[in-house]
Amino acid sequence: SRAFVLPDSTRVHLNSMSRLTYPQSFSDAERRVVLEGEALFDVTPSDVPFVVGTPEMDIEVLGTVFDVSAYPDEAARTVLLEGLVKVSSLGGSECLLYPGQMAVLLAGSSDLNVGDVETDFYTSWTRGRICFRDERLEDIMSVLERWYDFDVDYAEESIKDFRFGCSVNRYEEIDSFIDLLVKTGKIAVIKIDNHYTFIINNN
Repeated sequence: SRAFVLPDSTRVHLNSMSRLTYPQSFSDAERRVVLEGEALFDVTPSDVPFVVGTPEMDIEVLGTVFDVSAYPDEAARTVLLEGLVKVSSLGGSECLLYPGQMAVLLAGSSDLNVGDVETDFYTSWTRGRICFRDERLEDIMSVLERWYDFDVDYAEESIKDFRFGCSVNRYEEIDSFIDLLVKTGKIAVIKIDNHYTFIINNN
């Protein structure tokens, strides 16, 4: 991940496998950026709206702190830490978010789902942590595969739905996380080079 400052002094923390496109200078009508992947924005207050565009939705603010995740083939979401944002799906659905809330747009849907969340869980990546709380194994692995050089197979489809929670140092080797999974007793792992196969632990 890397941090940088936009032309309006807005601070951005960009996650792995992410790209942010923005002009050399913003117009007087809006401050629009385009995000692919995930970023944490600390927007400089202004009367000119700041808009984050993603393939699935737009997030409009005047000055606030929020996280946006818009990776290909995954649900798009935004989590609000401070201020107020308006989220608009390209399908025409709109909602206002207040601090501590998250809006999620499932792939192929135009309906925004809003709920209360613990924001630290969704911004831990900016502090060098990997945090998951009761998440599907397949979803966990899709995140980790962006950060580490490895591949995963599942001996049975049901293993993908096994749920885990953890908090580990992002910059440790992936093996330390795999060891935590094995210690739960739910699964066993076969490793060949950088390829992992998860199987159900029937012992």
